[in-house]
Amino acid sequence: LNSRDGIIIHGYVENLNSLLFNMDLAVFPIFDGSGLQNKVLEAFALNIPVITTNIVLDSMPRLKQYAMAANNKEGFRYYIESFDACKDFTEHENGSAVQVLREHYNWDLINTIIGSK
Repeated sequence: LNSRDGIIIHGYVENLNSLLFNMDLAVFPIFDGSGLQNKVLEAFALNIPVITTNIVLDSMPRLKQYAMAANNKEGFRYYIESFDACKDFTEHENGSAVQVLREHYNWDLINTIIGSK
């Protein structure tokens, strides 16, 4: 995928903030770990379509329906390659995700919990 025009695979990124503002699609292939993933919430908050695993989405059940779930390489490849075809759907759905964030997530509390770990 990295050789395709417009696709950049960054690998591990220490500080995602600088990249988020330039993303058309946020891909989080997180296969281990648990708990709330702030980087995924930040992508939702910026109205960026999200592809991630069920491991991540299980920690945020109210937002699960607004992301594309992929749990293997083929699933990620499928959603990435069909992103342009899905764009209208994801833009509409992510607008609803922003509303869910406003109504059900407390950023101060999330940051306090993460900061204490």
